[in-house]
Amino acid sequence: MAEPTATTAASTRGLLDGYRRRRSGLDEMLGADGNARPQWQSLCTRLEHIGLPELRRRQREIERRLREDGATYHIYGNPQGPEHPWALDTVPLLIDRPQWEQVSRGLEQRAHLLNLLLADLYGPQRALRDGLLPPAVVLGHPGYVRALVGAPLPTPQALPLYTADLARGPDERLWVLGDRVQAPSGLGYALENRRVMAETMPRLYRDMRTAGLGAFVDALERLLTQLAGSADALAMLTPGPYNETYFDQALLAAHLGIPLVLGDDLNSAGGSLRMPRGTPLRALLRRLDADWCDPLELRPDSLLGVPGMLEQVRCGQLHVVNPLGSGVLENHALTPFLPALARAWLGEELLLPQVATWWCGQPRGLAHVLANIDNLLVRPIARAHGPAIFPGTLAPAAREALLTRIRAHPEAWAAQAPAVHSTAPVITPNGLAPRAVVLRSFAVAADTGYTVMPGALVRTAARPDSPDTRGSQGGPSKDLWVPAAPDAELTPALRTRLRDRPPLIPPHTADNLYWIGRYLARAEALARAVRAWSWRVDSDQTPALRNRLLLTLGALAGMPVNLNQHPHTALLGLLAGNASAPVGLAGHWRGLDGSLGAIRDRLPGDALILSRRFNPGPVPEESEQALAELEPRLTVLWALEGVLGEALMPHDGGAFFSCGLHLERTLSLIATLNGLFLSTADPLLADASAEAVLAASGGGDVYRRSHGWPPEAASVLDLLLREPDFARSLNYQLDALERSARSLPGLPIATRTDWADQVRAIAAPLAVQRIASTTAAGELIRTLRGELHTLSDALSAHYFPLNPQLRTHRTL
Repeated sequence: MAEPTATTAASTRGLLDGYRRRRSGLDEMLGADGNARPQWQSLCTRLEHIGLPELRRRQREIERRLREDGATYHIYGNPQGPEHPWALDTVPLLIDRPQWEQVSRGLEQRAHLLNLLLADLYGPQRALRDGLLPPAVVLGHPGYVRALVGAPLPTPQALPLYTADLARGPDERLWVLGDRVQAPSGLGYALENRRVMAETMPRLYRDMRTAGLGAFVDALERLLTQLAGSADALAMLTPGPYNETYFDQALLAAHLGIPLVLGDDLNSAGGSLRMPRGTPLRALLRRLDADWCDPLELRPDSLLGVPGMLEQVRCGQLHVVNPLGSGVLENHALTPFLPALARAWLGEELLLPQVATWWCGQPRGLAHVLANIDNLLVRPIARAHGPAIFPGTLAPAAREALLTRIRAHPEAWAAQAPAVHSTAPVITPNGLAPRAVVLRSFAVAADTGYTVMPGALVRTAARPDSPDTRGSQGGPSKDLWVPAAPDAELTPALRTRLRDRPPLIPPHTADNLYWIGRYLARAEALARAVRAWSWRVDSDQTPALRNRLLLTLGALAGMPVNLNQHPHTALLGLLAGNASAPVGLAGHWRGLDGSLGAIRDRLPGDALILSRRFNPGPVPEESEQALAELEPRLTVLWALEGVLGEALMPHDGGAFFSCGLHLERTLSLIATLNGLFLSTADPLLADASAEAVLAASGGGDVYRRSHGWPPEAASVLDLLLREPDFARSLNYQLDALERSARSLPGLPIATRTDWADQVRAIAAPLAVQRIASTTAAGELIRTLRGELHTLSDALSAHYFPLNPQLRTHRTL
């Protein structure tokens, strides 16, 4: 739908009439006189033309696009669950170009100063020797990694990435609230916000002549490629899918075209860091705090890093971005000393003001903090050691305990004057309303300095009276729009990147794609069988057949069955499974849900929508309700199979999904045939079992059209074992498995051909005219099962995570 013009939106004027700035503090949109600031006047006019109803419709469209993209933020301890939808407000934040150019110069200066300081602290240490910094500020900070003193640092700048949080101060300038250099987050979210805003508000974005972000992403990609030597020697290290900013990491990796890897995907054997079958990695963009990166030399309890990473850095074999040890710069004790450091090393005053900060490690600073404790924000000098505390809000006992801690170790504490944030308009159910805002800006090193992104991630407070803009508090984000230079040609919001090589697939991704296929087929086989056989086990069947049905269901569920129980009780047990193991339908469902969640960044949008419909919760205790849930669950499984089968190309992981799916279908069919009638010599029981097998496999209609009714065991075997055109037959599954094996990426053609030939050899006995007897068929498929498990083990050994302790607990 085109954006409304002035003539089509005449009835929607007054959008801004109800907007009122707060009595205290500054507002980004309105000046002190209540009128729109000059840089906002054009946007306000266009927003009035669009009107509130249309803005709300655009807001719903933004929410839809973010849901389809799987944009989330994890909030630990959230009673509604950790996964919180990423929120983006329809109204952008504006900063005029002259002011942004001043901010950019200030950010470049600050990044340059911290870059010099980082190189000094791990090199000559002039700042300590010359008395510009007290040793306790550096040596007492947990982010200082002594094992890396003298180690090579990245070039051309020791600090490749710089991020700062900014808020508008009382002088209407943007002030620095804090530096983020350890493993700075938010760039992926900022790029997602820009893409969604440019697509949802295209005319407004174009009319405001907004500067694009593509050049900044290009600069980051160039820097990383320069450090790595080639794009194939570069990856991003993530803590994993349950990290609070995992979507941010996955999106940035996708924009840069680099694999997103877990520490479990890598090893440092042979003198270099690498993935299995990959080229050695020379640069690693990390989103993991340094102390978790190497359990050999840092935290021995870390399961997230790679043993030997520090040694690779010391030997100059690996550049880590940002460098291990840069966390010492995220240090509130440094802030009071930065102005003097800038004067000594740059001959300049800091261009960007910073929040007044006192380090308690100095007697004068400690005295000021203790005398004004109720009016300050107190925090550990290391961000990882806890959040800011406002002592004025504490109970007397808690306040006294804090004072005791500060007096005992003053060097570990700093205090800041509370910052008063400016406000900006956000869409609410009642129209536009002011909310506090903080900007997260980004800069990347270049040959002669730093390049600042002409935009930012803007975070807002959730409540009108709150200054808290942390993502965990649930306020929406915003996109920052900076006008392009007057003589600049407008560029796309983000540039499309064409890759000249297939993407590398990390082991954890291959592993989870494979198990998505297996769990999907496993859950479908059990759900189909329970749906088809539930009335049979509870009706007037012979005890022999009923027991065979229940035991076969137990084989499909991966758990034993108590034949002395009432059939309904036994069925409920097979559906509910065991909470401590991936068995039963609920266990298969949890396994599928976990594998989907582990690689959400690799799933197509429609698969993400379907994955959110998964409910791995408890199976209802009432049998009729539990059985009624099978139909919608099967519908989701079939839809998910179709979406993944269409969207995943073989070289992009589709071959792993397909291998898992067809391998598990083969094993499920083998279990069904073996359990029901391949081990019986009773022809009547075999024929009765044949009907149950057809019902569970979905082959009843196919059999009826080709053979008539009732079914006969031998012809059912022929259909389910040999028929090459029946999509549920063993022959069909093995043929699909052979094709998938030939498409597996990252292996020599000879190896893939060898695997495919193994599958074809397994299927060779099916080429005979007819299976001679049920006994012969039983011997055949039991042999097939052993050979398929051998093939699965070979696949795991070649592709999947290196550390078996970190692999999801799964059963074959």
